[in-house]
Amino acid sequence: MDKGFKFNYFGLSYRRKMIRTFINLPIFALLLFAVYYFTDWGIRIIVLVGLLWLIAFFIQLIYNYNMWKRHET
Repeated sequence: MDKGFKFNYFGLSYRRKMIRTFINLPIFALLLFAVYYFTDWGIRIIVLVGLLWLIAFFIQLIYNYNMWKRHET
């Protein structure tokens, strides 16, 4: 599905999955800040969690972009 709203992530096209990944970036940044603010975790753990999340974000973004371009034809 490439138009309109679809709640199910797996029913989206790769282009829409990539857009949803971009939309989730500020949401997860706020969640990471909330975890830092409301927990007693050390700064090292927060940075580690943030880096792991950022790596996963970029892997997902690159994968969805490559699949979008591959299926675009």
